[in-house]
Amino acid sequence: MNEHELVNNILLPNFILYLEANLNYKKNNFDYEVRIENKIIDLAIIDKEKIIAIVEFKSWLPDFQNTENQVRNYLSLIKNENCPAFLIYGSDGDIFLLQSYGWQKIELQNFPTFETLRK
Repeated sequence: MNEHELVNNILLPNFILYLEANLNYKKNNFDYEVRIENKIIDLAIIDKEKIIAIVEFKSWLPDFQNTENQVRNYLSLIKNENCPAFLIYGSDGDIFLLQSYGWQKIELQNFPTFETLRK
C-alpha cells in the first residue's frame, strides 16, 4: 500500500470516524485536501467556514523538521499562525501537536474538543 492509499483509506477515515463518534464533530466540520496557493492541506477542521485546526498525514516516519516547516507555511498561508496543527503518521496513527519548540506527541483522547463544534 502506498502513502496515498494508507492516508486516504486508513488514517484519514479512521481519524474522522473517531472525531465524529467520540467528539461529536459533524461531516461539515471537515475539508479535505484544501488548496491554498500551490499547497495542499490534508485536512482542515472548519467552524463557520473558518479553519480552526489543520492536520497533516504521513504514512512513514517523517522528517520532523521539514514537516514542521511545511505546516508552519500552511499556517502562514491561512494567516493564522496560532491555529492548532497536528501531524498523524504511520499505520498506528501516532499524533503530534505542533508547539513553538516543535512536535509534541499527544494521545488521541487528548485531541482538542473545539467546543463550538460540539453544539
